[in-house]
Amino acid sequence: MTTNTAIPKIIISQHTQHGLKRAQRINLTFYGFLAPWLLGFVFLTVIPLVIALALLLNQNIKGKGFFRVLYYLPSVVPASAAVIVWKTLLDKNTGLLNGLIGFFKPGTAIGWLSNYSLQSLAVIVLWTGLGAGIIIFLAGLQNIPDELIEAARIDGASNWDIARYITLPLMSPVIFLQLIQGLIAAFQQLTYPFLIAYVSYSGGISTPPRGVFFYMVNTYLEIRLNQRYAYGSALLWLFFIGILILTGLVFWSQKFWVYTGEIEEERR
Repeated sequence: MTTNTAIPKIIISQHTQHGLKRAQRINLTFYGFLAPWLLGFVFLTVIPLVIALALLLNQNIKGKGFFRVLYYLPSVVPASAAVIVWKTLLDKNTGLLNGLIGFFKPGTAIGWLSNYSLQSLAVIVLWTGLGAGIIIFLAGLQNIPDELIEAARIDGASNWDIARYITLPLMSPVIFLQLIQGLIAAFQQLTYPFLIAYVSYSGGISTPPRGVFFYMVNTYLEIRLNQRYAYGSALLWLFFIGILILTGLVFWSQKFWVYTGEIEEERR
């Protein structure tokens, strides 16, 4: 009897360990495919867009104070309210965007929040986080001495030359700061995926779509729903180590592109 009951336990134990390893491989593969898009989105979309908007808001134009407030307002909107606003626009059945497309193509019912959940989430996060980034970039632009720009113009420098050789180098510390904050915030996304999926008043949680099933979402579900506390803690430690390594690489790269005001000979 002892032998018969021991064999199934061994088989179950081996099956569980195999399942855990397979789940880890699936998670690693998924986030490996996601990482290039996420890094490209931060480097090629968020940062250039915030440089561009800050430059526009730094111009001496009429009503610039109004536009600065307008761009900053989404940053103070709570996450739940922001998702409600965007659900009104992107809902599959009653969304305003599908309604607008329906004028040209009747019967349109595009699932923006389900079939294109990753793209929709990127727009929502960019909309809500743009204001704070613009304020920081704007403060950096206003700290650039006007004497340098005036001297460059006297020497015949064009607007492109000023942006390339004066504005961009002097703004590189601000870009570096925003890059670190943006990367950490991007990998910590948890609230918006669940709000996009739906959280009921009774506390019930719907699983977010696969497109926004991020690392922190998986960790939260493992701890909260599956009650796999040890596995969830291990995922958090791996997340911490990964962020630490990524941040270290960014800090290491700053010597190649961040201007610190040091003379090249002193740096060597």
